[in-house]
Amino acid sequence: MAFDPVSAFQNIAKEYREYLKTIFDIDDPEYRAILHKKLSDDFLLSKGPYLDVVNSFQKGKSIPELVEEGILSPDFKLLPRLYNIPGLYAHQEEAIRKAGQGENLVITTGTGSGKTECFLIPILNELMREKERGALTDGVRALLIYPMNALANDQMDRLRKLLLDYPYITFGSYTGQTKEKTETTPNEIGALDLYRKLNGSRMDEIKLRDPLPNERLSRQSMKEKPPHILITNYAMLEYLMLRPEDNVFFSGEHAKNWKFIVLDEAHTYSGSTGAEVSALLRRLRAELGQKEVQFFLTSATLGGESQDDAIVRFSQRLCSAPFSSQGIVRASRVETKPNGVRRTLGPAFYLEASAALRQDEQKAIKIIEDRYHFELPTSNTGEYLFDLLSNDQTFWDIKNKLDIPLDIECLAESMGWSLEEIASFVDAASRACKGDIKLFDARYHGFIKAPEGAFITLPPHKDLFLTRKNSVQVGGDDYRVFEAVACRQCHSLYLVGAIENDRLVQKAKNDVDSLREAFYLGSTVNDKDEDDSLSSVEMSAKEYELCPHCGFIRQTNLVHKKSCGHNEKDFVKVIRLSANDPKSGIIKKCVRCESVNNLGILRGLFSGQEASTSVIGTSLFEELPTQEKRVVVQPSDEEDEFGEKPEPSVQVSSAKQFMAFSDSRQAAAYYASYLGTTYDAILGGRLIKETLDGTDTEEIMLPEFVRKLERKLDENNIIPSDLYLEGLSSGNVQKPDYHKLAWQLVLKQLVENENRNSLFELGLFSFGLSGSILFKAPKKRDLSAEEVKTISEVLTAMMLGEGAVYPPISMNEYERSSYLFKGKETFFLKNKSDRRKYVRAFLPAQKGGTNKRCDYLSRVLETKGQDKAVSFLDLLWEAFFASKKPNHPRQILIGDKDNRYQVNPSCIEVRKTQRLYQCDKCHHVTPYNVSNVCPTFRCGGHLVEMDPHKAYAGNHYFRLYESLPIQPLRVVEHTAQLSKEEGYKYQMWFKDRKIDVLSCSTTFEMGVDVGDLQTVFMRNMPPSPSNYAQRAGRAGRSKTSVAFALTFCNRANHDFHFFDDPIGMIRGDVIPPQLKVDNLKICIRHLYSCAFSYFFRSYPQFFSNAKQFFEGKNGGVSGYGALKEFLANDSFERRALQNCLRQSVPLSLQGEFEIEHFGWMRWLFDRPREECPNLDLAKRRYESEIASLKKGLASGDGIGFRGRIRNLEQEPILSFLSRNDILPKYGFPVDTVELDASVRSVDYASLSNLNLTRDLSMAITEYAPGCQVVANGKLITSRYIQQAPGKDWRLYDYVLCQKCHTLNVCVHLPQEEWDNHPLKKCKQCGKELKQNSIKTFLVPEFGFVADKDVRRPTLVKPEKTHRMEVAFCSDKESEDETVYPIGQTEVKVSYVGDDGDMVLLNSTDFFVCPKCGYAIEAPGNVSAYKETLTEQHGHRNKNGYPCDGEILQRFSLGYRFKTDILRIRIKEPLLTPETMAEEAYSILQALILASERILGIDAGEIGGCLQYYYDGGPNFSYILFDKTPGGAGHVKVLNSQMMIQKLLAQAYRLAKGCHGCDEDSSCYGCLRTYENQSHHDEIKRSYVIRYFERVFR
Repeated sequence: MAFDPVSAFQNIAKEYREYLKTIFDIDDPEYRAILHKKLSDDFLLSKGPYLDVVNSFQKGKSIPELVEEGILSPDFKLLPRLYNIPGLYAHQEEAIRKAGQGENLVITTGTGSGKTECFLIPILNELMREKERGALTDGVRALLIYPMNALANDQMDRLRKLLLDYPYITFGSYTGQTKEKTETTPNEIGALDLYRKLNGSRMDEIKLRDPLPNERLSRQSMKEKPPHILITNYAMLEYLMLRPEDNVFFSGEHAKNWKFIVLDEAHTYSGSTGAEVSALLRRLRAELGQKEVQFFLTSATLGGESQDDAIVRFSQRLCSAPFSSQGIVRASRVETKPNGVRRTLGPAFYLEASAALRQDEQKAIKIIEDRYHFELPTSNTGEYLFDLLSNDQTFWDIKNKLDIPLDIECLAESMGWSLEEIASFVDAASRACKGDIKLFDARYHGFIKAPEGAFITLPPHKDLFLTRKNSVQVGGDDYRVFEAVACRQCHSLYLVGAIENDRLVQKAKNDVDSLREAFYLGSTVNDKDEDDSLSSVEMSAKEYELCPHCGFIRQTNLVHKKSCGHNEKDFVKVIRLSANDPKSGIIKKCVRCESVNNLGILRGLFSGQEASTSVIGTSLFEELPTQEKRVVVQPSDEEDEFGEKPEPSVQVSSAKQFMAFSDSRQAAAYYASYLGTTYDAILGGRLIKETLDGTDTEEIMLPEFVRKLERKLDENNIIPSDLYLEGLSSGNVQKPDYHKLAWQLVLKQLVENENRNSLFELGLFSFGLSGSILFKAPKKRDLSAEEVKTISEVLTAMMLGEGAVYPPISMNEYERSSYLFKGKETFFLKNKSDRRKYVRAFLPAQKGGTNKRCDYLSRVLETKGQDKAVSFLDLLWEAFFASKKPNHPRQILIGDKDNRYQVNPSCIEVRKTQRLYQCDKCHHVTPYNVSNVCPTFRCGGHLVEMDPHKAYAGNHYFRLYESLPIQPLRVVEHTAQLSKEEGYKYQMWFKDRKIDVLSCSTTFEMGVDVGDLQTVFMRNMPPSPSNYAQRAGRAGRSKTSVAFALTFCNRANHDFHFFDDPIGMIRGDVIPPQLKVDNLKICIRHLYSCAFSYFFRSYPQFFSNAKQFFEGKNGGVSGYGALKEFLANDSFERRALQNCLRQSVPLSLQGEFEIEHFGWMRWLFDRPREECPNLDLAKRRYESEIASLKKGLASGDGIGFRGRIRNLEQEPILSFLSRNDILPKYGFPVDTVELDASVRSVDYASLSNLNLTRDLSMAITEYAPGCQVVANGKLITSRYIQQAPGKDWRLYDYVLCQKCHTLNVCVHLPQEEWDNHPLKKCKQCGKELKQNSIKTFLVPEFGFVADKDVRRPTLVKPEKTHRMEVAFCSDKESEDETVYPIGQTEVKVSYVGDDGDMVLLNSTDFFVCPKCGYAIEAPGNVSAYKETLTEQHGHRNKNGYPCDGEILQRFSLGYRFKTDILRIRIKEPLLTPETMAEEAYSILQALILASERILGIDAGEIGGCLQYYYDGGPNFSYILFDKTPGGAGHVKVLNSQMMIQKLLAQAYRLAKGCHGCDEDSSCYGCLRTYENQSHHDEIKRSYVIRYFERVFR
C-alpha cells in the first residue's frame, strides 16, 4: 500500500474531530448543536498540509574520480562503503577540496545532506596518507566532539562499518559510558563483554558481532595506545585535561600529531555553553603547543547566507581560529529549469500515472507509454519520469508557485484542481529522479490543534466557542463567557473557574483531570445513592446564583444579598461542588446522575496531550503502509558433518513506522506507554467483535467464547509489547499465555459495560445470564420469568460495572488491574457496606435508603403498580445471586473466605446484540428492557429502540472496533533515561523494522541515524524553527516518497501562535548562535582549571578528596599549601603553565589577569575579587563547617554529626572545587543525582538498563518521595532519600519574611540550640521572624531510591510534586545598594556575588526517617502541621528489612546554587494593587529580554524572579541572575547607571514597539518566549508601557 500524506492528513484530522465529538457530548441540545457544527469545520482545528519543495543537492565528483585526480588516497578503494558511492554531493566535494587546502570549515548544509562525510573523508584521507608515508603511529590525529553521547555512539557504529576491512586506522569513544577496563572484573562488566552484549546478535554485519582489532574499547586501551580518531563530549574533555593520568592524549610521544578538531551540531555551543567550550578549546590548543589544528564545525541550522558574517564571528570566537565566509560550505542545489517544454499534461494524466505507479512502477511505464505514446530512451522509472515531467508545462506551473510553503488547498484552488489531483501530481513528481537528483523534492507539513476548551454564554443568550474569550456582546448586552466541562456519563454541564471579587472568572491553567471545584448548571443536588454519597467521596455542595452578564456570583440563601446591577431574573442557579481535601481531592461525583469516577467524573473538550496524541498516533499508524526489510544472513564458514556449508538465509521484518517527538524525557516515556496501552485496548475490543461475528450461534457461554478468542489471538500472532521486547532481547520471541490474555480482554469489556464508548454501550457486544439458571415468575408480582431474568441481568451488569468480578483463573494484581476500569476490585454483601474496603451492599444498608439496584427495581415495579422493591431485591439475592445452598445451580455470585461476593463469569453468556435501546433522557444505551425503564440511577427517561449503525455513524470508537486493522503496534521510548545498551538496542531494532514507533525526547533531534523514514510526528510545537527543521528532517531520506511532518499544537500559547503562523515555523529565520569569549568569570575559572591541571600532574598525590587537599595526609603537607608553593616559586612546570595561559586566555583579559606576574593568584588565595572565585574563602568555609560539626559532635547533642563530617572530608576534590565555582561547573556532575530503581526490585534485569539521573534542580520535583517516573515501560515510585555510607545530608533552616518576603536561609541547627538561631531577624528588612515558622530543607545530594513495587504504567498520569519558583536568598544582613537616578525615579541596584544564592524548594513537605531515608508526603492540612510523625506499623528500609526508626522528621527538599545576581528596585511608580503581581511579572519578562539584547547574548542566558518588599507601599524587586551555574558575569555588567538606563529604555521599547498584538496582550514579537509560556495569559505589554511611561515622563 502506498502512502498518500494528503488523504492521510485529512483522515487523521477528521478522526480527531470525530474523537472530540465522541468524548465530549453535551446533554443540552442547543449547546450540542453548536459544538458539533463548530467541530465539523475542517479548518478550525487543522491546517494544511503545507507543501514545501526544495531542489535536490547538486552532484559532484565521485570518490574514484577524486582518487584518480590525486585528491584522495588510493586506499579508499579498501573502503567500499565510501568508494562505491555513485557520486558525492557538490558540497561534500567542496569540503574535501577546501579541507585539503587547510581551511577551517563551517559545514551548514541542512538535514540529510551528508555533513559527516564532509569532515570524515578528509580525516581518513590524511590518515591514509600517513600510512603511505609509514608515519601512522599511535596517537590522536582527530578529535570529534559531540554534544550528546547518542551522537557519539552513532558515529562509532559508522566508523565500524567504514573501517570493517581497513585495520590501519584506530578509533575509540571516551565518554562517561566508556568502561575503564577491557576485561570484566568482579566489580564491573568489561568493555569487551559489553560490546558483545550489544552487538552479538546483529544481523546487518556478522563481522561486527566481535569488535574490530582497530577499535579501542576501554579507557585503559586508549591510554595505552591513543587512537587516531578520538570521540568524546566537551564535559569529558574537561575531565581528560584535568586528571593527571589522562594527560597522555595531550603531551608526550603520542600527542605530537594532532591535526583535526570537529565540533558536530555546532549550533548547540551558544551563550555560556559556547563561551565555556571556547575557553576549553583555547586551553586544548595551548596544551598542544598551539599546533596548527584544522577545525570543522557542522550544523544543519546555523543561518542563511545573509548571516555569513555572524556565522564567521561565531566560529572564530568559538574556536579562536581564523574563519572566512569562503570556509562556509553550504549545500548547492540543482536549479532544474524547463528544457524545451513540449507538452502540457493535465490532472487526468497525473491521476492515472500515480495510480499506476502505486501498483507497480515497472508496469506503470508501459501503461503511460501505451496510453499517452510517450516513448523515452530509458527503462528506469525515476529517469523516465524525470525526462517526461521536466518537459511538462503543468509541472513548471505548479513548481513555480512553491517558492514558499503553500497550503495544498490554496495550491489546488490556484490550479483549479481537486486535492486528489494535486496529491497525485506530488506523488508522481516526487518519483522523478535521475541519479541522486530529484526533480521535485517535497515534504508535507500538517498541523492539528488542540481546542482550548468549550466556552459558553448562559441564557438568555446561549452560545459556545472553542477559543478562550472573556466576554461577548449581543444586541447591546454583555455576556460573560465561562469555561464548561461535562459529566462523563450523563453529559450534564458544569462551569469551572475561580471566584475572585465576587465574580466567577476563567482560569487559563485549569487541569480538568484534577478539578477540585466546579459549578453544576442546575438547581437540584441528587445525593440518594448510599453507595456513593457526597460525604463518602469527600465532597460538599452549596447553592449559588450566577449573573450571566458579568459573572457576579453569590450564595442563594443569604439574608443580605449583594447585587451587580443586572436584571436578577436572568440569574442562573448553580451548585458549587468542592473537594473536601483542597490539596489532593478531586470532583468524583456528578450531582445529576450520581455517577462516580475515582479518577474524576468531569471531562473537558480537551482530553489532555497524551489522549489526543494517542488518537492521532493511532490514526497515523492506520494510514501508514507496511514496509519490509529483508536481510540476507550470512552463516558461519563452518561445515556440517557432511562437509556442507549452510546456505544464507533471509530474515524479513516489517513495520509501519514513525518517530514521535516530545520535549521532555518523561513526556516521551509516558507517551510510549500510553499509546501502547490505548491501542492494545482497542485492538482487544476489535478482536472480541471479530470473534463474536464469527460464532455460529446468537449466544455462547463465556468460557467457550474465551477459548474462541484465544484461538483468534493465536491466529493473528498478537503478542503484548513487553513480552515481544523481552523476546527480541533474548533472541526468542515467545507467544504469551493466550488463555489468560483472552480472559483479561473479555473481563475488561464486562467491567466497562457502563462506559459510553465500550463495546457493550456501542451495541457491538452483549452478555446475559446463562440459560441454565431457571428463572421463575414470582407469585405476587406482575413479572414474567423472562422479565425476572432481564432484571437480574441488569443488576449483574451493575455489579460488574463496579469491578465485582471473580477471576476465573489465577492472576496477579497487575493482571487483574488490566480489566478493572475504575482501578479497584470490589465485593458485595447482602446489606452491609464498607467503602474503605471496597465492599458494596446489594440491598440498601440503611433503613429508608436506596442505591442503584433498589432505585431501578422501584421504577420497574412502579410500572406494574407495585412497590416494596427492597423485599423483592432480598428475594432475588436469596434465590439467584447468593443462595446459601452449596453448589446451587442458579447462583450468580461466588463468595470468598470472608463471605464477600463477586459475579461468577461461568454464569455469563456472550450474545450478539439483537435489539438495542437508548434512553430518551440520559441517552444511556442498553440491550435490557423491562417496561422501557432506563437502568440509569434516578433517571425518569424511557427506553426507545435504536439502530447503532445509524446512531454511531460518526463515533470514533465504533469505527475503530469495526475496522481497525488487526495488527499490533510496537512502541518504545528512546530517551536519556535508557542506558547506552538499551538505547542502542532500540535504535537498531527500529532500523531493522522490528519496532513501529520510537517515542523520543530531543535526544534524536540531531543527526542520529534511524534509516529510511517517511513520517515524523511532533507531539507539541518545537521551541524554534531550528528545532522544527531538525525534527522534521529525521524523515524524508527516501528517493521515491514524500516526507510527512505532522505536528500537534498542544494547549499552550506558543503552540497556538505557530498554528496561526505555520510558515514561520517551517521556514522561520534561524539566528546564528551568539557568544562572548572574554567573559571574565568564565575565563578565570578556566584559568584556575589550567593551573590545577599542571599542579595535579606535578603532585598527583593530592588528586584525591577535600580532606587530603586541605589538611594533608597524616598531618603532612596539604595540597593547598603545595599549590601556593607551586604557583609562587619558579619552576619548569610553572613556566609551562604561564606559557599555556598566554596562549589560552583572551588577549583582552591577559592584562587584567596579570598573566606575566601571576597577579591572578591573589584572587585565588589572598584578596578576593567579586567576579573571581576564591579558594581561600572555600577553604575557610570548609574549615568552619568542619569545626561547627565537630563542636556538635563533642557536645553529644544532635544526630549524624560524624557522618556529615565524613561527607565533607571525603568529597572528591574536583567535585569540591566545581561546587565552589573554582572550576568550570559544566564538566562535573556535582549536582546530578540518581533515582536508583534496582535496589530491591524483583525486576532487576530490566531496571538495570535504566539511567535515571537528573540535575538536582529538577530531581527535587521529579524524583521526590512519592513521585512516579515512567521509564522503559515501567512505573517506578520514589520512596527513599538516598544515604551515603558514613555521610549525612546537608540541612538548611529557612523562613520567609512576612514583611518583605525575603527567603532567609542558614545552616541547620538542632532545636535545642535555637536560642542563638541566626534566623531571628530578616536579613533584608530587619523584621523579627516567627520562630515557629522556621522549617528545614534537606539537599538530597546522594539521590533517591525507588520502592520495590515496580508496576506497569496505566492511563492515569504519574504523580509528581510541585516546586516553588526560584527564590533569592542572601547571607548578608543587608545588600549594598547603589542608587541611580533614572528618569523621574530612583533605581536601587545591588550586585550579589558569593554572599547570595538562588534557592529552589519543593513546595511539598515530607516525613523522613533519619535512619534509612524512607519518606512519605506530609499532609497539606495546615491544622494538622507537626514536626515529627510516629509510625504505628513501621516501615522497611531500602534493602527490605524492618527499620527500627519509628519517628519520622519533617523536611522540605531544596536545592541551593550560587550564581551572579542583580537585584533592581524601582522606587516609583508603585504598581496597581489589584494587578500588581501580573504587572510585576510582565515588567520582569521585559527586563530579562532587554538584558539579553543589550548584552548581545543568547536568549535563555538570564533568569529572573520577583521579590516582594514594602517601602512606603507594596512593591517588587526584580531579581536577574545568570543561569550558568556559578555565574557567567552577565548581570554584573548591568551594574552601572548607564547600563541600567539602557536596560529600562530597552524594556520600554520592546513593549512599545511591537505591532503584532494588542496592548492588553503580548506576543513573540515582544514579551512572550517559549520559557514563559505558562504565564502568557498574564503577560501584557500595556503593563510595561504604562509603567515605564511614568518612569520616563
